[in-house]
Amino acid sequence: MKAATLFFALILLASCSGSGGYLGEPDSPKETVPLAEKSPRETLNEARAEFNSCLSAEGYDRFLGFPDSEGESNAPANQKAYRDALELCNSRSGAGALREGFAESRAERTPEQIEEVNQLMLIALDCLRAKGWDVDDPLPDETGALNLRGLFQNPDRELDMEQARECMTPFRSPRG
Repeated sequence: MKAATLFFALILLASCSGSGGYLGEPDSPKETVPLAEKSPRETLNEARAEFNSCLSAEGYDRFLGFPDSEGESNAPANQKAYRDALELCNSRSGAGALREGFAESRAERTPEQIEEVNQLMLIALDCLRAKGWDVDDPLPDETGALNLRGLFQNPDRELDMEQARECMTPFRSPRG
């Protein structure tokens, strides 16, 4: 019986003392394939989709705007149920934090960066006009940056994403 116990003890010791075992060196790190990082645009689009889906689940077919404490209390965006839905959907999607981060990154741009983006926006604007869009010239904000956001809607207030994407190609990074 002593020989059998000794035999099992040796097997146990041998199995634990090999590479990566309890008594040996730790396993070397395994090689992994890093996951592709999402672009800020993809992250924002996902958050926006989640936010809109949440609003829909809460009974709102679209974003009605931000509540205005100085506006009319009976305005749709100032109703308590809508404000509660905004708060819930913002916490679920993280869209508000992404929006704040975007605003901060815009505020940190140099005048040269602003000028470069403005030139690209003017190219996009010329493209849209060549496609028959009747749009006003964008006005600069307090930093001098132009904003085309309000220009991408047709008279029916519907977004024409196909034409907008075609004209926004100057904004795409070389990676696509």
